[in-house]
Amino acid sequence: MDIKKRIDEILLACFTRASSLNLATGGQVQAESFMEFLKTSGLEGVPLLNAVNAAGCIVVKDGDPVKIPTIGLASRQLQKAVKGAAPASVVNFTTGDAEISTTEVIYPIDLDYQDYEDAIGRQPGEIGQEAMNEYLDQVTGDLAMAAVARDLQDLLLNGDTASATAFLQTFDGAVKLVQAAGSYYNPGVAQTITEHLRGLLATASANLKAERNALAFYLGSEDFSALWDIWEARGTPLGDQALTMDQSNALKYRGVACVEVDHLPDQKAFLARSNAFWLAFRRNWSVAKQLQPRKRVVEVTITARVGHAEVLDYCVLGNRTAA
Repeated sequence: MDIKKRIDEILLACFTRASSLNLATGGQVQAESFMEFLKTSGLEGVPLLNAVNAAGCIVVKDGDPVKIPTIGLASRQLQKAVKGAAPASVVNFTTGDAEISTTEVIYPIDLDYQDYEDAIGRQPGEIGQEAMNEYLDQVTGDLAMAAVARDLQDLLLNGDTASATAFLQTFDGAVKLVQAAGSYYNPGVAQTITEHLRGLLATASANLKAERNALAFYLGSEDFSALWDIWEARGTPLGDQALTMDQSNALKYRGVACVEVDHLPDQKAFLARSNAFWLAFRRNWSVAKQLQPRKRVVEVTITARVGHAEVLDYCVLGNRTAA
């Protein structure tokens, strides 16, 4: 499927029937359309968000906070049976709503006229004005959605309301939240990357370790490269493949897939189930464009309300000291 065409059809549908050089309007993207955009875009270049989307953990709903139905069980359900006597306790399911509070974000863009002038130079008379409008909107859509997706991945991981960086102050991210209230593996001694991954697995609960096919190691670029270097140094067919094969999704450690996430800080790693991270969008994801001839730019403004949650039972954060 032509991703550029999908961007034009879905994200900027309210503009495609007007000339792209007369953009003094705005509009809202329906939740279903936004979800469809995520599915067809593949969230290229943002592997953690791609995994979140594949697990069905990107939610677009009305209202704030966004609510997700939950079912809970006691830690153990099996009891000793005694003939002629009822169990001392009867285990029940508990139900409720997990809440994800959302925060408003804004993404203002000034697109230089040069982008449009270069496009106009492609002889619109040959391809038609409608095709030219589509091309210009694709430029806008590509720029906007690529940047928004990458920034959301950064916030999901590294957000910290106490940070000195204004952008990261938007909300607390997974690294901070899991370290404070979840499973945290911090051995405090120098380790190789393989020693650290082994420790992450050992720290995980028995229930989590039993689901290896649904787990992944999310590694920063430095540790991911170090793991490949170990395979490359081996005089085996696997070592030879490490020099040539696609390193984005081909590597496993003890049966668990390894995924490179470029926004993870060096020597931080997650062992997590695919649905450990949830990302929520309020329904009113809006896009507005305005022509600014005196500034020689086309002003594009994207606003949304976004929030996130981590299922602490489904992930372990590791902090490695390099060997």
